[in-house]
Amino acid sequence: METFKIEDFLVIKPIESVTIFDMDKYNDIDITKDIESVNGLILDLSEVRDIDSFGISVIVRFASIAKSKSKKFGVVVKHSKIMFIFRIDRLDQFIPLYQSMDECISSLKSKN
Repeated sequence: METFKIEDFLVIKPIESVTIFDMDKYNDIDITKDIESVNGLILDLSEVRDIDSFGISVIVRFASIAKSKSKKFGVVVKHSKIMFIFRIDRLDQFIPLYQSMDECISSLKSKN
């Protein structure tokens, strides 16, 4: 997993999976301080091929943190399996999904 900044956004980029087996990686992340200095948070799932209910809870937690700090939030999803999970769980109704980092940044920048 990588954490970095692009423009004025904090980006969290998991590699391959966000599952219960990755729990240690995500339970130790405290983004509350890092998110203060940026305009928003982007979760880049472009390389993720496996996600489970634990992974969904991680995403909802990140979205909640962003909302509580009045920051913008978006998720980049490229693989159809991951997109299907977001849609079947109806997460796409309240979590903005994008097919590329450029699309995500452009959309989040244009939102007031």
